[in-house]
Amino acid sequence: MTESTDIKITLPADVLEQLTKETQTTGESNSDVVAQALKEYLYTQQQQREFIFEDDCND
Repeated sequence: MTESTDIKITLPADVLEQLTKETQTTGESNSDVVAQALKEYLYTQQQQREFIFEDDCND
């Protein structure tokens, strides 16, 4: 299990509304959904950086 740290984030009203609907539907907590979204975002960013680096090395 990983250690967690509390942070405060401010979401635009439309995103908060979507998050609320999603957590009501899935039964997950806001924290779980936001954490998963951040993990996916960070993974995607890392993949893009690796692709760009690899592409630059192939030139």
